[in-house]
Amino acid sequence: MTDFIKIDDFVNERKLSALTLDKECKKLIDFAKKDEINSRSFVGNNLIYHFNFENLIKARRNNKLSFYEIITDDNKDEYNKLFNETEKRNRTGTMTKKLFECYRINRGSIVFFKSAQAIYCYKKYNAKKVLDFTMGWGGRLLGAWAMGIDYIGIDTNICMKSAYENMIETLKKYDEKIGRQSPKMEIIWNSCLDVDYSKLNYDFVLTSPPYFHLEVYECMTLWKNKDDFYNNFMKAIFDKIMNNFEGVFCLNISPKMFNEMKNYIDEKPIEEIDLKLQLGQQKKKSKDLIYCYKKN
Repeated sequence: MTDFIKIDDFVNERKLSALTLDKECKKLIDFAKKDEINSRSFVGNNLIYHFNFENLIKARRNNKLSFYEIITDDNKDEYNKLFNETEKRNRTGTMTKKLFECYRINRGSIVFFKSAQAIYCYKKYNAKKVLDFTMGWGGRLLGAWAMGIDYIGIDTNICMKSAYENMIETLKKYDEKIGRQSPKMEIIWNSCLDVDYSKLNYDFVLTSPPYFHLEVYECMTLWKNKDDFYNNFMKAIFDKIMNNFEGVFCLNISPKMFNEMKNYIDEKPIEEIDLKLQLGQQKKKSKDLIYCYKKN
């Protein structure tokens, strides 16, 4: 029987010291100042892990057990299986990081939208006030903060509330240290379908909506079926945004999801942005794209 590593050990390893937090914040701001943005950069990822790692490991993918569920006393067999898989890979690093990496490779990783990708999009479309109606793990908020532009996030996952409050408080304190004016960072904990967008001030929309039931998060209400998802959620929110907005509306979804959405939404994107994955020295085309729309 393999001894269990406690959840706190995994979470605490991702926590940054006060000094490292400042360094990561500076690194992200410096990155945002560059004229040429490498959207494959991992800058900002350490901040996402610092604030949201515990929430992230509680998410499930493809109906598999979450990493959090495996690392409990109630799942000894699954834990031992993962431990044995990890030892076979024989990689370097701490056992906590090796276990998590093995889980991501073998069971499917929970993907978060990188801050570098957000900054790339904000610069491309000269965004000044961003709306993100399904917030996710914080990459788009961090990107907006780094650029000094306003951000409005909307989400129903109230399990993330304390993590986001901590993130925003930390970013504001860092701005105070360096004498920078913090951009406005507003969070609305509600369904994006219930928000009156005519009362919000934004000039650019960038979000990555749930991929139906591919990834399931805490405090998430599941849709009855795909028709419910595409008709009552995707089409409904698409229409709400386009009816109250003159700017560019960017959706990060998979090509499969985009093709299924065509049965419900007639509008064609004005542009598709490829998210290339950086794997070692290789650059591979991502399965996901950013589809950008603008009202005619």
